[in-house]
Amino acid sequence: MRLFPSRIASLLPLFGACLLLILVQFNITHAEDGAASENKILFGRITEYKGDVSVNKKPVRRGMPIFYGDIVSTGAGKVRIENHSSYFIVGPLTEVVLSFPRNTNNMGTHIDMNSGTLRSVINKLFFPSFEVETPTTLLGVRGTDFLVHSTQKASVVFTKEGAVSFSADGKTVLVNKMEMAQAGEKIAPLEPEKILSNKTLTALLREVEQFCDLEIPPSLSSRKELNNIIARWNLNYAAYLVDKKEFEKAKKLCSLAFFIADLRTLKAEAILNKGTISFTFMGEQDAALKDLDEIIKNYADTSFAEQALYFKGLIYYHQNDVNSAKKVLKQYIKEYPEGKFKENALAILQRLSGR
Repeated sequence: MRLFPSRIASLLPLFGACLLLILVQFNITHAEDGAASENKILFGRITEYKGDVSVNKKPVRRGMPIFYGDIVSTGAGKVRIENHSSYFIVGPLTEVVLSFPRNTNNMGTHIDMNSGTLRSVINKLFFPSFEVETPTTLLGVRGTDFLVHSTQKASVVFTKEGAVSFSADGKTVLVNKMEMAQAGEKIAPLEPEKILSNKTLTALLREVEQFCDLEIPPSLSSRKELNNIIARWNLNYAAYLVDKKEFEKAKKLCSLAFFIADLRTLKAEAILNKGTISFTFMGEQDAALKDLDEIIKNYADTSFAEQALYFKGLIYYHQNDVNSAKKVLKQYIKEYPEGKFKENALAILQRLSGR
């Protein structure tokens, strides 16, 4: 279409208004960044994000500067933050606070992570000190690529390159390349497991990696129930260790499964397995009774409550506590008249009838 001078003249005010709007928006954006940076030190910039991501409870954008002291939160979202040749990917359902290390002169970074998933690829040159702290553990990083997944009471770390110093409950272990370790509330770090020599552990690493993979939609990642996947792996591995007679480590894995799991049925199963190991293989009957009472009291709505009640009566029987055994086993018959341990309970009660 041919534009005549009069028509061009009529469009000039519109072009001018659009240009003015663009310039105003540009100035506002950079004024905000400048104001934010006046009293803060730059940590890095957001290079990519997907889904629900916020910094200090405000929406984010690509190229947005991130400062020390900022709080980065995700719902069904993921975000990548770059600093020099290092980068961090915050997975779904995660909150991290970026701050300076607590034991150095503002050289490096300290990240507080209440719960969630974080992947860090660190260049030691730019981060001479780098730490990640969860509610129960502390990770000291030595120029590495690692992933950490945490709940309020337990953490698991996977090291892909380099090494991670992993501390909890007064003990520290070094998690080297392609190793995994776990720790939790009153549970010191377990000895690291070799990832490549364990197919199920390799598969578990892939599950955790997907949470920090920006190519996978965050809505899919956040629905994958990673806590329950890790808890199930712990219970399966605990059963394997029982066969190898490594009972103490198996019990700790059951405790970690309980701390990590979201599903009530999975939590109840973890407590029952721990109590069963204590009673059956370690002779720790009082510890077993404590675990069984926990299920009976707080997880009565799960299928594991029936087994817990029967096992409680069985322990009293083995302790020769006749009155307690009778009371509990009669309670079992009453509550589970068609229960799977009914015949065993009746047989024990028959033996105790004359006592």
